Amino acid sequence: MTNLKPSTRYHLKISACNDYECGTFSEVLQVQTLPHELLKTPSLISVTVHQANKVKISFFSDYIDRDEYYTEQMKGYLIKLSCIDPPGCSDLQVYLPLECVTDSETFAAEHFNVNHENMINNQRCNELNPFENSTVLFSANVNRSNHQISITLNSLSPYTLYELFIAYVYISRVGPFSKPAEVFRTTEDGKL
Repeated sequence: MTNLKPSTRYHLKISACNDYECGTFSEVLQVQTLPHELLKTPSLISVTVHQANKVKISFFSDYIDRDEYYTEQMKGYLIKLSCIDPPGCSDLQVYLPLECVTDSETFAAEHFNVNHENMINNQRCNELNPFENSTVLFSANVNRSNHQISITLNSLSPYTLYELFIAYVYISRVGPFSKPAEVFRTTEDGKL
């Protein structure tokens, strides 16, 4: 049997057939397919620096308009900014739930969020801060025709060199992160 969905329970009856006829069907058998390994990473990542502390990040997402299995497994995106220069600068992380990615330049009003203690609560998309050292998420939208996600981040440090990594966040785990890193530098205050 082919084209079965991963992690899905099926009810199966079997009957033996020959050139003349088929026998009676067996009792119903309960079978379940194995889980599908979700190992994809966001790709075609680009960064555009808009101001000293504001950047637009765009990337291709494999999970836009996918079947129910992928939509159930996929919870969001994790953007990781590793600070390279100046020495001692802070790394940043931003978690973006799928519910906050819209078809326009505005946020959905709110979404369900699971925090570090696995407590579920409502949180406004424009006030996301579930990870330590989180930066401010300004907007997130999707272009469904080309599977492109665009995210605008505020509050980055001016004239700072960052490495950018993005990972899918699944129900049970995060990652793997995109490779190689996308490297960019924010501009000095008042310069573009």
